[in-house]
Amino acid sequence: MSAAPVHRVESLCYLKTDAFVIRVERHGFDFVPGQHVTLGLAGAAINREYSIYSGLDDPWLEFLVKIHPGSDSASNLGRAIPGDRVDLAGPYGAFVLPVNLPAETPVWFFAAGVGIAPFHSIIRSRPSLNYHLVHGVRAAADAYHRSAYDPARHTLCCSRAADGDFAGRVTTWLAAHRLPAAALAFVCGPAAMVADTYECLRTQGLPSDRIFVEVFF
Repeated sequence: MSAAPVHRVESLCYLKTDAFVIRVERHGFDFVPGQHVTLGLAGAAINREYSIYSGLDDPWLEFLVKIHPGSDSASNLGRAIPGDRVDLAGPYGAFVLPVNLPAETPVWFFAAGVGIAPFHSIIRSRPSLNYHLVHGVRAAADAYHRSAYDPARHTLCCSRAADGDFAGRVTTWLAAHRLPAAALAFVCGPAAMVADTYECLRTQGLPSDRIFVEVFF
């Protein structure tokens, strides 16, 4: 039996003072876009779950990380330098597109903050997907890699500034916009946002088996 590959940091890019993208060696690591891993600096004994941010065809693995107060894992990763070893396990989760999804199916992604990570991976891997992404942030500066998305398929909801496409939360936008009956909806973000968005979608009449959720803690 061959030894497990050693994953090392390739680069670290800060997008804001409290958010960064960490790139690590892939070594053939296979995943389905939308899945997550457990990740942490080797020897730190503190690993947590992060959705994969990179696409299937990328030769590396990337993760979008936000540093919250008391988040030792994120803080440790934020101090990493190229060559540092990381502990990586997975992939895990079923927050993925259905197999054999018809090309015409409208897929709606609803994200808050770094909850956009799995959608970045899915869209990067499936650029021809019939998607629309609604991303809730405080201000446009929190719209990580906004240029990666088709502007006609991306709605930025800003709750504390008027520099997005919509002034207000994702749920406020959703209350005024009805999804197509044939849509699939994926929701990712903090627990309260996920619960409120799910309730809005159900109120619209979208069946529960067409709504997929993932909570970021």
